[in-house]
Amino acid sequence: MSAKEKIRGFAMWLPIFAIALMFLGTWAAADGPVADFPGFIGFNIAKTGDVAVDKIGNVYVNVTENDQHVRIWKFTPEGEGPSVVADIGTGTAYGLAVNAEGDVYAISGGTNKGVYRVGRDGIPVRLTCTEQIFFPNGLAFDRRGNLYVTDSFGGIWRIPPGEVAEAWLQDDLLAPIAGSTWAGANGIAIYHSDLYVLNQDKGWIVRIPIRPDGSPGQPDVWAVIQEVPQSPPALRSYPLRGDGLAFDVHGNVYVTMVTRAAVVRINAEDLSQETIAVAGLPTDAPLFAPLAGPGMLAFGTGKGGRQSLFVTNIAPLNPSLRGLVKIDAGVPGLPLP
Repeated sequence: MSAKEKIRGFAMWLPIFAIALMFLGTWAAADGPVADFPGFIGFNIAKTGDVAVDKIGNVYVNVTENDQHVRIWKFTPEGEGPSVVADIGTGTAYGLAVNAEGDVYAISGGTNKGVYRVGRDGIPVRLTCTEQIFFPNGLAFDRRGNLYVTDSFGGIWRIPPGEVAEAWLQDDLLAPIAGSTWAGANGIAIYHSDLYVLNQDKGWIVRIPIRPDGSPGQPDVWAVIQEVPQSPPALRSYPLRGDGLAFDVHGNVYVTMVTRAAVVRINAEDLSQETIAVAGLPTDAPLFAPLAGPGMLAFGTGKGGRQSLFVTNIAPLNPSLRGLVKIDAGVPGLPLP
């Protein structure tokens, strides 16, 4: 199967969201720790990408706007915005990250494929050799400023500060199922000295040690994603697929379940799984949220806002539900490196 056919195949899950919308009634959101930032902000765009939060609580989202340009938007900690940080040009929005200095890094697929750095001047600069990554998808920084990029066809790339992108690891644990139309390596995050990657197609969270010399250790399957029983029944006939992941301060992992309209938490101690937000009838108000194909996610960082999870809504069949959702996770997120 060609790469073009694989990418086109991602469209197979679009009907899932049409069914999910049947279960979206009146929204009763859990009270979040930051009252000023709205629980939902709708975007009139073609596609949402990723979300990232800087150290003072500004929230960034990269989107594919209706003119098919990839732009980076910024919201204040109070939810004011968006202001346009940068216009990367024609493409498709994927991963997003912010470093310790407040520079924003974004992935564009398509015509201008690559990883871009945007500094305070607002000028996007493509990082050297990132156009060679076959399908760049997720981004994560370590404490030394190295940037890791998932290649959804089974690999991880690494970009040391100020240097050239290099292929870091290629492994079957990160690859999609042979012949599948879904992505392999997707969401990515770092906890202590280990890299964690969500294999979307196989439903695995893969752990990769980062050795002291910066080389990868032996990957292993740290956890297997389980069914989400609270999700709308009609969705559970579709493949179980996640998208993004993030850590809280205790090492628990939060995963957006794109085909279950839910966010789940995998507990670090016993690898048990619990649902913290789901779209559906508001029979359990703390769990109910306006999720319609949740994509990527990031914890808040500003004063009083570290328990907030910001989640992008893909919602390709209903523009009114494309946007950004805020959920109270009940636990502070892992601080930025």
